[in-house]
Amino acid sequence: MHSPWGVTTTWLPGTVRPVDLLSRAEQGLPLRELVDYINRFAPLGLRVEKPPTREAEQAGALPPDQQLLLSASNDRTAPWHEGALGPQVLLNMSSELARPLGEVIQRINRATPITGVTAPHVPDTTANWTVPDWLVTDPRSRRTHMAFRPWEIVGSFHYRGRDIDELPRAVEALDAWGLIDWRGADADALIRQATNRHRLLVAAPDYASISAITYVSLSGDFDEDGLSLAYAFALTAEEETDLGTVMDQLTELHVDLPLRIEEPPPEARGLRATAIDVLVLAYDDEGPTRFRDHLTISDLLTHAQLSRRDLADSAARLSEFAVLGAPPPPGEGAAHDCGFEDLVGFVPDRFDHAAFDKGLLGPGLLGALELVLVAGRFGWTLGRTYRRYAPLGCLGLEVGVEPPVGGEEDLRPDWRDVVMLTEHLTGRAPALSGTVTREHIALCAEETDLDEAGVHQRLHRYARLFGLRLPDRSNREEARR
Repeated sequence: MHSPWGVTTTWLPGTVRPVDLLSRAEQGLPLRELVDYINRFAPLGLRVEKPPTREAEQAGALPPDQQLLLSASNDRTAPWHEGALGPQVLLNMSSELARPLGEVIQRINRATPITGVTAPHVPDTTANWTVPDWLVTDPRSRRTHMAFRPWEIVGSFHYRGRDIDELPRAVEALDAWGLIDWRGADADALIRQATNRHRLLVAAPDYASISAITYVSLSGDFDEDGLSLAYAFALTAEEETDLGTVMDQLTELHVDLPLRIEEPPPEARGLRATAIDVLVLAYDDEGPTRFRDHLTISDLLTHAQLSRRDLADSAARLSEFAVLGAPPPPGEGAAHDCGFEDLVGFVPDRFDHAAFDKGLLGPGLLGALELVLVAGRFGWTLGRTYRRYAPLGCLGLEVGVEPPVGGEEDLRPDWRDVVMLTEHLTGRAPALSGTVTREHIALCAEETDLDEAGVHQRLHRYARLFGLRLPDRSNREEARR
């Protein structure tokens, strides 16, 4: 965090654990005094987890070799590893330091009386092994399971491995430590599969193989998902052919590891995805290819703009893949039964993407305030803004404002309108509504450099749309005289 004085500071967690405490100690300040200082803030919820040991007090600070070992980011800075270390942390340490796993564990456990950090015993076969860099988890990974799985190991080796001789040694060491969930496979089958690489099988659940086709990335978590319809769907774009042809090619492949192949419905075999379809329905550049849970209006805008279609055509196109488990377009259903015909000719542009910013229409509401905000952002009239975005109600946009009528249609809001039409004069929700007090009008005058008559006149223009009840102008002027 940056303070107003330009000094970078880091907030302590509520409970300061042993390694974190040692990392903050200085040789000139005894550890015991640092503990007492921190404990003064106990009424605010800050405390030391437990008193430092005698060995920690003698060390005075975190030893230099432990700074490198216990830094979670391997740069001698917080956050720190604390307590009992798990296998994944130790594997990463061995790979990062290029030292045998047993040596890393010994160094950690020698300092346990100081740091309180412990590492488990491992078999000799594993202790003498230096973890190769292709096996450790990518920092962006969402990997949560402890044991490695056969296709996962194959995919990691295919993605970053170089020396095939490293693979049998890695499998032996991990198996001896009980860190492989075999799922009916064995070591020989795993190694055969790793040497039997095929372009249609990208088994890398923590990475994505970027295709030569723009917007397409591809990877499968074959241990968990099998060969899913989402993966096969993406392959149709990669291979530039239909789903039936892709499925025939996949079922004819020889594989050495168990692989469940999900069969599509017969009517889906003719489907063929484009790269844009994959981008919108299943794209994920940091993990396995899976269908998204749902689509947003912004997703549909992206699909229509990149594929040079109108929204009605995009909605119909994306609906075709729902039979595979892909999410349908936002709204009530397919284009032909949801009123999507109102979107024929709606070709998205840069204004539409900006309109669905989270501060405007992104949350899914077109109310009176949102109408003013969007019109003001683009310099449009209220009528033009309403006509552009109210039809998106069939895509799930909640239209909570009446259409502008008469002179309202030609209103072109500026920053003063935006300020005056918000309850707290912030230009953000909540919107002004109901009875408008004279105090509010007076505050608006101060904020906008208008006189009170000018404020009243402006608010009167928006009174119907916002449901405003304004004080009578004549009574106010008489009271002022």
